[in-house]
Amino acid sequence: MALWDTVIVVPFNDVSAVEQAFQDNPGEIAAVILEPVMMNIGLVVRQPGYLRELRDACERHGAALIYDEVKCGGTAPGLAALTQVLTKDAHDNLGKVGTMLAEGCKRAMDDHDVRGHRMDPGAKGCDSFRKEPLTNYRDFLKTIPEFFYASSSWMINRGVFMTPGDEAQWTIAVQHDEDDIRRYVDALGKFCQELAG
Repeated sequence: MALWDTVIVVPFNDVSAVEQAFQDNPGEIAAVILEPVMMNIGLVVRQPGYLRELRDACERHGAALIYDEVKCGGTAPGLAALTQVLTKDAHDNLGKVGTMLAEGCKRAMDDHDVRGHRMDPGAKGCDSFRKEPLTNYRDFLKTIPEFFYASSSWMINRGVFMTPGDEAQWTIAVQHDEDDIRRYVDALGKFCQELAG
């Protein structure tokens, strides 16, 4: 496969690894491609300054910096979503209920001493069953997927559908309100209580 010969994989959130790749392959790297927030393994947010340092490294070495997973919609639906649905008030509410959900999940886990952490970049968030926040893919391999699989069934049986996968991601929609958040947090709290025995 050509990818094995043409792609260099480096850890997320590690600018020194990118710099080393540039130094080991002078003039050979055309672009650095990444998700600004890694998804599908929970959520791995960038460390402070990471994207700026990555941009600087790419500029120094003449490589393009490409952000993957930039979502877009069709012409008329996208315009309606941006101007009529995702208003400033909607964004403010998404931030409020997103923080309410993340803080509620943290309390549920902390109250029952369940190893886990939550990420809260706004309307999107997740719980990962690992005490320390994830900083790269290798950290994700150290989560406890059995906890997720058990929690996923537990939540579905209580009317809360989560994204499939071995992390508990959520995306809050403008229709969600504080009652929805309380329902989720209550179900997770009871799950954590069962885990604690």
